[in-house]
Amino acid sequence: MKKNIKRLLFTVGATAAVAAAIPVGAASADNGDGNLACNRGEICFTYDGSYKYQKQFWNAASHDGYYFTNVSTGAGTSYPLLNDAYGIWNRDTSCQAKVINVQSFQPDDSQTFAANDGAWRVLNSSVQNKNDKHERVNCS
Repeated sequence: MKKNIKRLLFTVGATAAVAAAIPVGAASADNGDGNLACNRGEICFTYDGSYKYQKQFWNAASHDGYYFTNVSTGAGTSYPLLNDAYGIWNRDTSCQAKVINVQSFQPDDSQTFAANDGAWRVLNSSVQNKNDKHERVNCS
């Protein structure tokens, strides 16, 4: 009986350790085209004005569980995208990108960026570092 309990505890502990090693949201991670640069068709966010730290998407997403990557080295960072973005480059070829600050008791704040805009844009103060998610809107 004790042997079975020890085996069960070991199995549960090992499973928990493996699960803890997998990043949050990894199962449904949207990594754009998987390359480091912000490329055609992607919606890209940056951590700061140097554009060194970025996160790219193909689709709409909640920002919870996503982190910026150092585009010079490819190294992951501990900088979360959720409520910690400086700017956006909407390279989506057919949709505007709408960045949303979800507010519980007031209307949400948002800022919308033109499709295939051609440049990095600084998020306005109502969504900069208050970005909960983004959506693709007004698609052609």
